[in-house]
Amino acid sequence: MNVVNIIECSMVDGPGIRTTVFCSGCPHHCVGCQNKSVWSPAKGEPLTNDTIESILSSIEPNHITGVTLCGGEPLAPYNIDGMYSIICAIRERFGNTKTIWVYTGYLFEEVPDYIKDSVDYIVDGKYEKDNPTKKPFRGSDNQRMFKKVADGWVQVD
Repeated sequence: MNVVNIIECSMVDGPGIRTTVFCSGCPHHCVGCQNKSVWSPAKGEPLTNDTIESILSSIEPNHITGVTLCGGEPLAPYNIDGMYSIICAIRERFGNTKTIWVYTGYLFEEVPDYIKDSVDYIVDGKYEKDNPTKKPFRGSDNQRMFKKVADGWVQVD
């Protein structure tokens, strides 16, 4: 997995102040994608233990709410293991005190259970340029937001 950007102190990729991790590579190729330049999985730099440690350090302060994982496509077959490494490292160090959001073009129903078991929010669905939305934290109206609750997942719209 390659990382193309890490934005510390983001306030647009989920609630609160977050660190956003952008991976490269996306099989969806949505028309109008804002990150078309990172469709190739070869863009960026390989994920390393130092990269993960940098992400963890960036969310250490109490005022940082958590991490958002996006791309590219974080759940593409060539990215999912690296993303899961980041997720596990966050949970190991912070438990459930930091929220983890995942933006994916795959549908919620296609997300592997081990990812669902480890994150707090999933925003699903391919971006549709001609389907604008006023829903928070989404790019098009077809995209759904799911939140983990005590007894499973609920759709938040």
